[in-house]
Amino acid sequence: MTTNSKAEVERLREELYCLKEELTNDNKVETCAMVEALEKENTFIPTHTLDVGLELLKTRGVVLITGMAGIGKTRNCFKLMNMFCSEIEPKYQMIKLDNLSEWDEFIDCNKTSIVFVDDLFGKTNANYDKEIHEKILNQVNAFVKKGNIKVIMSTRDTVKRDCQQFIASHPLFQRCEIDLNTDPFQMSVEQKRTLLITYMRTNDDFKYTKEGFTDTTGAIILNNIDIHDIASSNFVIGFPQAVLMFVHEKKYISLGTAFFSRPDEHTLEEINDIRRRGYLNNKFKIQYSLLVLTVLNDNCFDTSPADAIIKVNDIIDTIYGDTIKITKLDLIDSIHTLQGNFFLKHPHIAMFEHQLLFESVLVSFGQIDMNKIIPVASFEFICEMIRTTEYKSKEGEVVLLVIEECTYLLGKRISYLIHREHRHEKAAQLIQRLLHSVLIKSKNELLIDSILQSFVNEENECCSERGMYSLFSFDDTTSRLNKRFSNSAFLPAEFLLYFARKQGDEILFDIALTYITLILEGGFDIDKKTLCKTILTKSIYLLCAFGQADMVEKTIKVARKYCIPISHDDFIAYHQFGGEVISMHECIERAFLFSNLSVLQRLLSKYTLPTFNINELVESMITRKTYPSPPLESLKWLKTSQNIDKKIVLKLSIMNNFEYIADFFWDESVMLQSELSNLFIECCKNRIYNMIPWMIRRVKVNRHDAACAIRYLLGEDRFPFLDDSYEKQIVKIMKIFFLEFDLSKVDIKTTIKLASQNGFFEVVLLFFEKWSPCNFDLPAIFNEACEYCNINMVQWMLDFVEHKLLNFTTAFLKACGGNNGFSRFSYISVVEYNYDNDEKEDKKRLVIKLWNCVDDKTTFNAENAIEKACIVKRFHILQWLLEHMKPEHRNVSQVLQTCCENGQLELIEWIRSNIDTSVVDFKSCLIWLSSFTKNSTITYLSPEGNNRE
Repeated sequence: MTTNSKAEVERLREELYCLKEELTNDNKVETCAMVEALEKENTFIPTHTLDVGLELLKTRGVVLITGMAGIGKTRNCFKLMNMFCSEIEPKYQMIKLDNLSEWDEFIDCNKTSIVFVDDLFGKTNANYDKEIHEKILNQVNAFVKKGNIKVIMSTRDTVKRDCQQFIASHPLFQRCEIDLNTDPFQMSVEQKRTLLITYMRTNDDFKYTKEGFTDTTGAIILNNIDIHDIASSNFVIGFPQAVLMFVHEKKYISLGTAFFSRPDEHTLEEINDIRRRGYLNNKFKIQYSLLVLTVLNDNCFDTSPADAIIKVNDIIDTIYGDTIKITKLDLIDSIHTLQGNFFLKHPHIAMFEHQLLFESVLVSFGQIDMNKIIPVASFEFICEMIRTTEYKSKEGEVVLLVIEECTYLLGKRISYLIHREHRHEKAAQLIQRLLHSVLIKSKNELLIDSILQSFVNEENECCSERGMYSLFSFDDTTSRLNKRFSNSAFLPAEFLLYFARKQGDEILFDIALTYITLILEGGFDIDKKTLCKTILTKSIYLLCAFGQADMVEKTIKVARKYCIPISHDDFIAYHQFGGEVISMHECIERAFLFSNLSVLQRLLSKYTLPTFNINELVESMITRKTYPSPPLESLKWLKTSQNIDKKIVLKLSIMNNFEYIADFFWDESVMLQSELSNLFIECCKNRIYNMIPWMIRRVKVNRHDAACAIRYLLGEDRFPFLDDSYEKQIVKIMKIFFLEFDLSKVDIKTTIKLASQNGFFEVVLLFFEKWSPCNFDLPAIFNEACEYCNINMVQWMLDFVEHKLLNFTTAFLKACGGNNGFSRFSYISVVEYNYDNDEKEDKKRLVIKLWNCVDDKTTFNAENAIEKACIVKRFHILQWLLEHMKPEHRNVSQVLQTCCENGQLELIEWIRSNIDTSVVDFKSCLIWLSSFTKNSTITYLSPEGNNRE
């Protein structure tokens, strides 16, 4: 070779090297950008995968991550690569390869790199060539062992199955696999919940509140229960991918939790595509038929029996209208083809991997032959997926519309699924699930009639079979004492109650009532008939609240026909009539409370006795506490009644604080002036704050009544543990009194004394604005203000009154341990309950303020002050008193006793460190402290002070 030729070769090699270096650098930049973008997204939820993956990279140098589609393989690989380079070995360069064939193009095995190969053997189908892949992987294994190359690989579990033999035999893959489908690496419910919330927050159309996620209008689209249910669900695709699809597609968001619990469009389309391709290719014909046969055989179809081929051809004939020549090998090959995507791995048995795959095939085949699908459909599938023809599906929603001809078959299937569970609690749960499903809410009369007809027929058959228990068949006393069934598991009864609650469901109620009547008239056992009578009575009460008058009257006639008595006595003993009686009082009460005026008028006109007293009814409605406020609409109608006593209604509404009723019934002419005045005094006496201003605007109050009203308002004990609105209400009312009334008969001195004694200092200041403060006992008011720790009143006194007129000694004692005005009960426990940190600081500031107002501190009696503070257990004040006054030895013992009895260990420690305790009886202290729950801290009080915990 000439010199020029050698130079040309070297130049070409240099150019190739530079080109490869440039491509590698571009790949590194691109990989780093992808990693950085994912980190900025901040939606990754760490799991145990990262810990195990990092350990494998450090020890083995290679990680293989497998799992179903969308489970987070790629995201975990990127996170692993980034964590390894940032936390363990920063010298490694990150490179991502789209497939293994790019290895020679981008990887320089002499440099330190961490390489991520995504979808190692193909994304959806195995794209595996043993000669090519084995050669490259042998090279990779060599450099991994050398130590300058780390490798992270990912592959779907479905693809891995096709390459399992090679993976199991190659040394690179030994003991390095992380399967995200297995328990140690699956996301927990809490991690899934966090992931869902994190992704939802990335969408500006949603806002996260304590109730859940709301849309831009504030409507809740996912509540906290929905979020938990989604996180607890199992999916055909990986949870992260399902969440990503849900969050960024409006049509899926509108489905709510149904998106996660129903077959999705993509899966259904994949199955339908197999069916359509079957028209052109016999291989797909067999595959689709196997899917359908597995559904029809309750998720298990065995190809080994001799008649398996005949069954497959029968289904092919049903779907495609012809038959084909099939061998056992054809069936086995088809099963193996469907394994991974649909079936579990098994040599000759077909079983679905997931319930949603099973249901997707149900929907697909149901579009061809509904009659074959309904008999094998589960209860949950019926409620979630099947809809009647009037249903309008949402965009992106997958449902199966049942044609009218198949409605009876569907009703029979629903009845069977409920009836077979009648001995268990599950039956009641299924009924409630059905009642709140879209199927029932669509109000398809034919379907509801079919369900009830089938259920009653099955019950009738059970009753006719000797020796076989029906739902409520009990032939002796022993069986009655051991009832195994719940009333809520009887379908016709639950339907009747459900439709009685729904306004506008008269036709559906009539359908349910028809079957209740059939049971009462038929040859059913006594327990069923008793139950139906009970339910019939309950339905009448519900109709009185929500139904029409004609419905109530018709149902009462049915009840009478079957000997259910009507009682006009509210205290009747129901068990005297076999367990059921219709209480007319309760019927009227229901109609009244729910403002069902048409029913109320009908009941009062047709079903009441001459002795019925409407005033007693109104009184019971207004005064009872167990129901919500009485509705004005019902009372408006009663106003026109000649028998209503407006005086009673007016008085009751005022005394029970129903201003809206009092407004409507107000008529000055129905009560004497003296009666109105007495009613006003009663309002003040009972402190019905809202009604006092209302009455002031309507009642003429003389001077004597005004004085009496003020005395009642201010003369009762105040409860400081309540909020400030208590006093503010009285201040508001007193301001109205000043404007509206002649207060010349009011004893102002007595009134101010009452106000100060009960802690109403805002009222005191209000009086001071109208009358000169000099005319009143200011020192007494000052002392009361100190006892109540009313800083504002104390400061007003200090600013307005000469200090020499005030008794600071008494005020100081009251501030240290006043009883806060609790004169009628044990106030100490209330004081303990009431105190918080702010109040403690206020009381301490007041003590300090009074202390600073006096130059001669000896006027303060330390013994009395400490004794007062001990009684009310004001430990923050006790410490201050001990710091600033010279306590006697017996005072120190008293303080220690109080502290020990209440576990005030910090104050005990402070006293031992700062006060002379040489004469203290520590044995007594130990006894006092032992009564406190924290016995482990008794060593604080050892006389030597050496053994402290």
